[in-house]
Amino acid sequence: MSSVLAPRHVDLCLLPEMELFLERILSFCIEVMAKKGYMVIVVSDGANFPLLRAAGGTEDPSSADVGPGLRDKVMDRFKQLSKPLTNM
Repeated sequence: MSSVLAPRHVDLCLLPEMELFLERILSFCIEVMAKKGYMVIVVSDGANFPLLRAAGGTEDPSSADVGPGLRDKVMDRFKQLSKPLTNM
C-alpha cells in the first residue's frame, strides 16, 4: 500500500478489501481524465474477483487477469461518450 501512495503517481488503487463498483470506477476515470488528461490505475492481487464479477466475467478469480477486462470497460465507456482515449 505505501508503495502506491508514496510516489503520488497513482490516481486509483483498487484493493480486495474495498467494495468495488464498476460504475463508480468508470465515473472516476472520466472525472480524472477530464482534469489531468491521463490516469494511473493500480489493481492489487485479489481485487480481480469483484471487478470480474461486476464486468460479467469469469467466476474463477485465480484464472483471470482483471487488467484487460477493466481496460476494455474503460475504453468502451469513453467510446460511448465520444471521448478520445489511448491505453499504454
